[in-house]
Amino acid sequence: MRPYLLVNGIIQTCDVAGNRVDAFGVADGRIVAAGSVESARKALGADHDVIDLDGRAVMPGLIDAHNHHALGGRADLFETHVPPTATYDEVLGYVRQAAENTPPGKWILGGAFDIGMAGRLNSEAALADLDVASAGRPVVLRDLSYHNRWSNSAAMSAAGITDNTPDPTNGTIGRDPANGRPTGFMLEAACAMVDAAMEHATFDDAANERVARHAVAILNQYGITAIQDAMTSFGMAQTAASLDRAGELNAWIVASLLAHESPAYIPGPIGQELFALKDQFRTGHVRPNFAKIFLDGVPMTGTAAMLEPYRASAGFGCCYRGGATMTLPQLSRLLADIEKAGLAAKMHCAGDGATRLALDAIEVLRDFNGPSLLRHQIAHASLIDGFDTERMARLNVTAELSPMMWFPNVFEESIRQVLEDAVLEKSFPVADFLKAGVVIAGGSDWPVAPSPDPWVEIEGLVTRRDPSGTFPGANRPDQAITPLDAMRAFTLYAARAIGLEEEIGSLEVGKSADFVILDHDVATCPVDDIADTRVLSTWFAGRKVYER
Repeated sequence: MRPYLLVNGIIQTCDVAGNRVDAFGVADGRIVAAGSVESARKALGADHDVIDLDGRAVMPGLIDAHNHHALGGRADLFETHVPPTATYDEVLGYVRQAAENTPPGKWILGGAFDIGMAGRLNSEAALADLDVASAGRPVVLRDLSYHNRWSNSAAMSAAGITDNTPDPTNGTIGRDPANGRPTGFMLEAACAMVDAAMEHATFDDAANERVARHAVAILNQYGITAIQDAMTSFGMAQTAASLDRAGELNAWIVASLLAHESPAYIPGPIGQELFALKDQFRTGHVRPNFAKIFLDGVPMTGTAAMLEPYRASAGFGCCYRGGATMTLPQLSRLLADIEKAGLAAKMHCAGDGATRLALDAIEVLRDFNGPSLLRHQIAHASLIDGFDTERMARLNVTAELSPMMWFPNVFEESIRQVLEDAVLEKSFPVADFLKAGVVIAGGSDWPVAPSPDPWVEIEGLVTRRDPSGTFPGANRPDQAITPLDAMRAFTLYAARAIGLEEEIGSLEVGKSADFVILDHDVATCPVDDIADTRVLSTWFAGRKVYER
């Protein structure tokens, strides 16, 4: 491809200084000039093409620091979409419709049902309804958080679940209160049993490669050119590396290799066995640089570890705080092994108690092993005690944000039902993170969030309101940040968080030519228009990979 020059546009570099430039030049997939038109022309030499932006806006390709691209691709290609607002009868209707279009013996996959229906789903009567709706086909439906499942008798049979099957560690098999028989409702680690049966029956290497291609194509449509996959199996990493070696991967993928048994089924090796294989996956654009740890579950089911009690209820009782998946000594040892393997940790911490535990363990390591260049992450960074915000800065820990989880919406409403207002009043402290010097990074958690759309999340960071207008009010407007900082949360700051700051995140000389051309300037448009941003084209390593 011939070198080219981009001119006559609004070019936001998202660099540390917040510079805008008049032009930038690209050669061999890299940015070779960024500044005045004259200096860029000189750097490119006489033999180059010119792209006239015609006043359009340009910024770096976006980075999604919490993405499950393989699951997102599967959801879009193979699953039945069930909106989280669906009633019990409506969920059954979606299953009934899917069964009409699914051959006998094939699995019906879908989500996301409202976890607020848990009491009704955990009964033999509900299991019977699901069995009828599915017409004998195995069914696995996920809840809004992706941490829990509702499955039918055929799925439990395929998974080998009987009346005598014990609960796994950190998981619960739902049982009818009257007779103790399994109902098909699964919490946390119990989900792995039905997921494993579904995985083996449904997906092979060819399907997984199709899923990965499809997922990256969806991400490119939103201007995303890099992700951190938040829970990476051997097969996922292998597929990404294979595509990149063939020149067919249109995004950077930073892998988070699973460090221990998780709530989801992950085929293949995990932990040290998987870490030992990491260099097999390392390519130009695939970086297996993180390990994934689950320290707790989610607030909606009372599985998030909290410093203060949940609201008193029939389900939780009084003074219930949830719990972590491991103790401080266990986590400290695991983190030590992860650091020894040269990896940083991405730690799922939905509750402030889990974040406290994570920081305690990191502090233990720093006391024993001294400073480290490894930057660990608190994934979701939503419920944080102020004391721990300062510790995150001191310990060089990233606050990985999932804005779609906390501006007013169905997620936030479900959390408010189980946590006290006083707890939520100190939550989601994004402005405090920046003030304290904590690196922030934006992430969608797609497909837990139904879309990886970063523009909705950027507007949420700026307004603290629901960009769709469906849910009124603002969640802690005092924690709003500027449009430029919100953009950097998905560019420069995110690149720093995932360890690729030297490669991507800003339009600076030497970096990969990953950029997006937009219909308006996100930094200066009315803030309520940010979510309506349209990507006109996406460029990865200098190549156009999407055009609207």
